[in-house]
Amino acid sequence: MTAGARLPRPDAVAEVAAALDGDLALLRSRPYDPDEPFWRAADEHHVDLLLVDVARSSGADQAWSADVQRRSRSAAVDASVIRSLRDRELSRVLDVLAEVGVPCLLIKGAALAHTLYRQPHARRRSDADLLVRVEDTGRVSDVLGAHGYARAPEISGDHATSQMHFDRPDCPDHRYALDIHWRIVNAHVFAGAVAHDAFAASRIPVPGLGPNAWTLCTAHALALACIHRVAHHQDSSDLLWLWDVHLLASALRRDETAMFVEHASRSATRAVCAHTLTMAHARFRTPAAVPLIDRVRPRTSEIEEASARFLGGGLSQTDILRTDLASLGWRHGMALLREHLFPSVTYMRSLYDRWPRALLPAAYLHRIACGAPKWLRRP
Repeated sequence: MTAGARLPRPDAVAEVAAALDGDLALLRSRPYDPDEPFWRAADEHHVDLLLVDVARSSGADQAWSADVQRRSRSAAVDASVIRSLRDRELSRVLDVLAEVGVPCLLIKGAALAHTLYRQPHARRRSDADLLVRVEDTGRVSDVLGAHGYARAPEISGDHATSQMHFDRPDCPDHRYALDIHWRIVNAHVFAGAVAHDAFAASRIPVPGLGPNAWTLCTAHALALACIHRVAHHQDSSDLLWLWDVHLLASALRRDETAMFVEHASRSATRAVCAHTLTMAHARFRTPAAVPLIDRVRPRTSEIEEASARFLGGGLSQTDILRTDLASLGWRHGMALLREHLFPSVTYMRSLYDRWPRALLPAAYLHRIACGAPKWLRRP
C-alpha cells in the first residue's frame, strides 16, 4: 500500500463479488487503481485480473480515463506474458512425463484457467498442480530432477504428506513451481476424495496445453473445488475459489449431476460440498447450485460425516492430527506420528545446515520444542 492510500471499506469484498456477478455500473464507478480499497480487496481475493477482463470485455472500462485504461491493460498484458511462459514450460513437463509413461492429471488452477475462463491469464495461480499415482512419485521426482527442477525441503513419508513441491532454481520468481499430489490434501479424512485412477476414466483434454494435458471432468472438478477450500484452506472465503465453484456448477450437465452426487456420497463429503455450494450461491446467485445443494445435503437422520469437522475452519494442527489418527487406526497412526516428529536426516540437515552433524539429535529436540506452539495455535 502506498503512502496516503485509503483504508479498505468494510463492504469492499461485497462490492467485488457484486462486480463479478455482473454489476457493471459498480465496475464503471471503480476505475482500476491497485491502491483503492475495491481493487485491494480484489487483489487479496485473487480476482483483480478477472475484473479487469470483465471490464474490458463488457466495455465497462470505457467509463475510465484513458490513463486508467492503459494501466489496467498493461497489468493484463504482463499477466498474459507470464501465463504464456508458464504454459509453455508446463506443456514441456507434461510431454516429458508422458514420454516415460507416467500418467498424470492437471488439477485446480492451471486446468480451470483453460477450461472455464475466457482468458486463462485472468485466473490467478501460484503453481501448477498435478495428480499422479502414488506408485509413480519416485519416477516423477527423478524425471523432474533430470529436467532442471529441484524438490523443496519438506517432510516425507507414507502418511504425513500427500504432495511434493518442485521449482526451477534458475527462476527465482517461482513462475514454474509444481505441486505433485497423490492425495489432494494431507488430512486423512479426505484421503478417498481425490485419487488419480478413480478419475482417469472420465478425464477431459485441456485445450492450449498440448496433447498430453488432461484434467478432471466437470463433475469431479466441482467436487474437488468444493472440498479443497475446506480441507486445505480452513473453509476460506476466498472469492476466486467460490467463483470457480460458481462456474463449475453452472457448467455441469444434467447427466453429470449424478456423478457429482455419487462422488460426494462415496467420499463422505456431502456436507462439505453442500456447504461450499451454499457459499457460492450466497455470493454469486448461482442458480445451478440450488438443486445440487438439495441433492447432496445430508439428511438430519444420517450419521455426521467426519469431514464435516472441517466446516467453519479454526482447526489447529493438533485438531487435524486427531482426525488423522481416528481415520488411520493405531498402527498407521503411530507411523504418522513418527514421520511428523522424526523426519528424514536429509530434511533435518536442510533446516539445520549450520549445525554440526554430531548435534543432529539436539536438532530434532529443538525442532519439536519450537514447533509445538504452532501445532496448538488456531488460525
